[in-house]
Amino acid sequence: MPPRNFRLLRVGQTLAIDVVHSRRMADQRLLRGFDNSKSRRKPGRGRRPKLAAATTAVAALAGLSACGSLSADYQAPSAVRLGGPSGFSNSAVQTSEVRDITTWWALFSDPTLVSLVDQTVAGNVDLARAAIRWKEAREALAQSRAEAAPRLDLAASGGATAARQPPAGSSYSAALDASWTLDLFGGLRREREASAASLEAAGFDEASVLTAVVAEVARNYVDARSLESRIAIARKSLQTQDDDVQIAQWRAQAGLVSSLDVEKARAQRAQTSAALPDLIKAAASARHRIAVLTGRAPTALNAFLGSSSEIPQAPWGLAIGAPLDALQRRPDVRRAERNLASATARIGVAEAARYPSLTLTGTVSSSAAALEDLGSAVTGTVLAEVAQTLLDGGRLESVVRQRKDEADDAYLAYQASVLGALEDIENAQAQADAARERAEALRVELGASQAATLLARGQYRSGLTDFQTLLDAERTLLGAQDGLATARGDEAKAMIQLYLALGGGWTPASASAERRGRIG
Repeated sequence: MPPRNFRLLRVGQTLAIDVVHSRRMADQRLLRGFDNSKSRRKPGRGRRPKLAAATTAVAALAGLSACGSLSADYQAPSAVRLGGPSGFSNSAVQTSEVRDITTWWALFSDPTLVSLVDQTVAGNVDLARAAIRWKEAREALAQSRAEAAPRLDLAASGGATAARQPPAGSSYSAALDASWTLDLFGGLRREREASAASLEAAGFDEASVLTAVVAEVARNYVDARSLESRIAIARKSLQTQDDDVQIAQWRAQAGLVSSLDVEKARAQRAQTSAALPDLIKAAASARHRIAVLTGRAPTALNAFLGSSSEIPQAPWGLAIGAPLDALQRRPDVRRAERNLASATARIGVAEAARYPSLTLTGTVSSSAAALEDLGSAVTGTVLAEVAQTLLDGGRLESVVRQRKDEADDAYLAYQASVLGALEDIENAQAQADAARERAEALRVELGASQAATLLARGQYRSGLTDFQTLLDAERTLLGAQDGLATARGDEAKAMIQLYLALGGGWTPASASAERRGRIG
């Protein structure tokens, strides 16, 4: 929509065209009118119709600098407009105890995990690259601000000439040039708004990387501990199965059973032993990934991590609040909103490019044969230059349409980010609930399997049951132990995913000056 002062803008545009067309004829008159060395000229001399027209045009255009921008101010779309619901499906989780998830990894009460997160924040390569991108955006903002500030250039020269015939000698000159482009139609202001929004988007991008790498470190740490627990379970089962082989051999030698029981016992042990290499390899891979995420060589943290079968567990009872609160915590959603703000501001930049630009320039210069006389003869000039593109084949209008299309695309990207975040939260809740229920069921199975195995072993030694019954009971027990260790790991990783979906793991101050200073 055109602004209310549209007719005034058209008047200024007409005056600008007149000045551009008559600039070649008026330059000398402008020079004479503003030359400080001609200040003794009587009042009124040197004024010409063209100079008066130029002055009038400059005054009119300078007055337009207060008219503001040609495009409307940006307003962020509401979550309801983007399709956000008033609440989440899991009302039980929403009414649970509220917990601060800014540093959610501390809720696992595992000092090793906390230390790994600290090392990751300090040394992760992807985080360092994100910090560099933030610095690039900061410099872009500084450059856009400088565009609206006056510019001052200094030039000086000196030299000497020698010749058989005069003149010969030394000459010195110095000039100070200043220029300032007025922001008549808000293009420079919109450019600053776009750069500021891009800077904030880069900060949220850094926060997104931070939350992602911290979650990945935690997941790999849980995987490593879960696999180490399963390795410990397998090795303990091997010891029990060694006893079974020995018992079967003794009973076979006594003629109480056939050698079939011995072979079954050996086969069971070999099956358990065959699963160990894959578990060991997977645990090593998780350790290597943790080390790389902290910015170290793959095997650098083996001694620090040690060996533990304790799987970290986070407390339950997490209140996730309203959808709008959760979306405000998501750095990727806020980054998408800032990208939309930047794209919207660039529409105003493109719109302003279609209208005249006014640049004020001034020059102070001096020249002398001796250096000490350089300041005795100083001349000054002030000029006003108005420029307007008259014919460009529709390029500027095409740029405006392109910027509007980019803003539409950014709006849809923002909407997709909001809907995707809501989907992540709902899926994470469902995954966490399922993992918790499965772990509870496996705990019941483990208790029953332990009791059944104890009874089967006693009956077998007493000759009240066959060896196959004992093997089946022990196989079921091993599966329950291994399944519960896996389920506890899945339960912890489901909580990590929920924390990540809710936007935990960062604050506006998370992009620390210390880390940015480390990269320059």
